[in-house]
Amino acid sequence: MEQRNLEGSMVAPVGMIVFSDFECPFCRNFATQMLPALSAAYIDKGQLLVAFRQLPLPGHRFATEFAVATECAAEQAKFWGMHDQLFAAPAATDAGAVEEMARSNLDLRAFRECTAATPARERVNVDLALARSLGLTGTPGFVVGALDHESGELSLRATAVIPGLPRQQQMVRSIEDAMDAARSSRD
Repeated sequence: MEQRNLEGSMVAPVGMIVFSDFECPFCRNFATQMLPALSAAYIDKGQLLVAFRQLPLPGHRFATEFAVATECAAEQAKFWGMHDQLFAAPAATDAGAVEEMARSNLDLRAFRECTAATPARERVNVDLALARSLGLTGTPGFVVGALDHESGELSLRATAVIPGLPRQQQMVRSIEDAMDAARSSRD
């Protein structure tokens, strides 16, 4: 599991990769409603590590630009702040709105240089390829599983691949199943 755009403890027993698009209303629902509940129940208790990955859909006009913007915010250790701002502001419909958000929290010169450069776009493309390899073509999408800390690198042993936004009970069940898998692998 690539160690970027993470929230939670690096030694958590369970990991979740979230594939999302900043123009997707279901992704907004996950980010503003379900993720805070999962945070209180699992992330804040050191039980779940969440990795955000980009999956901008072709039909969403600014999704790729928003994805690049959050990757550039990540370079200034502000990924989650930009993530939260974009999902909290459904009226953010163009790159100008993103620049206004960046102006208040980021080194604007570095942000502009990053958005004009190739590396952030390459990270978005890597995420797109990963989503496709998992069969995820829509947003949001999730991979949940037990984290393996033994090899010295963080790896996820998937116990569930979830296309679309599940009900919260289904997501909780997937996390609990992954916890069971993590416990049984330690025994």
